[in-house]
Amino acid sequence: MPKWLQHFKDRKGTILDYDKYKHYALFVPLIEVNGEYHLLFEVRSKQVKQPGEICFPGGKIDKTDRSNEAAAIRELCEELGVKEEQVTIIGELDYIISHG
Repeated sequence: MPKWLQHFKDRKGTILDYDKYKHYALFVPLIEVNGEYHLLFEVRSKQVKQPGEICFPGGKIDKTDRSNEAAAIRELCEELGVKEEQVTIIGELDYIISHG
């Protein structure tokens, strides 16, 4: 195999201009009540953008967050007042890329 072709053999694809996007993480909370699972939504405060909208907890990923998951947990704890020890991660959803 030519040397220049070797470059592609072990290459992993990524999102072009990844560093130019704003990065956010959100948490989709499932709460078990009497053996049934429920989605937990929140209503945005009147003091923020999009006041009164229904949403999941989440926000901007900070440089101090060790991962997207850590950012989502931090936002969940800040917004809903739960403790990190009370949080169990079940899985991860897909990523969304949007303009502005």
